[in-house]
Amino acid sequence: MMFALGLPAIGLISIGAVDLSNVQSSRVRLQDISDAAALAGANELGLAIDDKAAIARAESFVRAHIADWRSPPEVQMSITVVEREGRRVMEVILDGHNDSFFGNLLPPGGWNYKVKSQAVAVGMTPLCVLVTGTSKSKALNVKDQGTLQAPACLVHSNRDILVEGGSIAASMVQAVTSARGVISPKPGTGAALIEDPFASMVIDDNQACPASPPKEDVKTGAIASHPVFTAAATRWQAMRF
Repeated sequence: MMFALGLPAIGLISIGAVDLSNVQSSRVRLQDISDAAALAGANELGLAIDDKAAIARAESFVRAHIADWRSPPEVQMSITVVEREGRRVMEVILDGHNDSFFGNLLPPGGWNYKVKSQAVAVGMTPLCVLVTGTSKSKALNVKDQGTLQAPACLVHSNRDILVEGGSIAASMVQAVTSARGVISPKPGTGAALIEDPFASMVIDDNQACPASPPKEDVKTGAIASHPVFTAAATRWQAMRF
């Protein structure tokens, strides 16, 4: 008789243990996502664009991993860039919620937990080549025997990169859609768009052209690119490869 009376209590304890185990597993997985997102965002901070690009990268990383999660918890994210000892730090805070097996009665309102991660870029890579066009293919196109060399720089295209016969060598190479051809190091794709830093500049196109304007038309050959340190071009963009 006593055993029969104790069966419901034993059942509730067993169910509660399973429920708690699932919550702990969800919390650990959410922490892993938070850590990886912070690192992805920190990579963005290692390149000279702005904080918004790094935050957008971390947010998209979190959303992608939550989308791949079968029966994920409800997740609210708070992703910011904070200053610590003169360095920009990517901070990712994720609040998770799981419904309780007991109709959110135990604990009241269900299971709530929070994970937090911080990461900082260890190096900086200047942005030297930025292709802002987004509509036409072959936005950055190196042909024949042409070479684009930017050994200490980032080369970024807001659309694609296609090398046909030539080569690109840089510290980092990335594109929003695709990057093909002889490119060193291996290029990254899926990068966030980088806005034209000079789009807001007012250019007076009514000025007379000089009598003998300089001409520069390079179809083949080597182009050596060096860092361009301007207020608009020294914010950084990176991506996960």
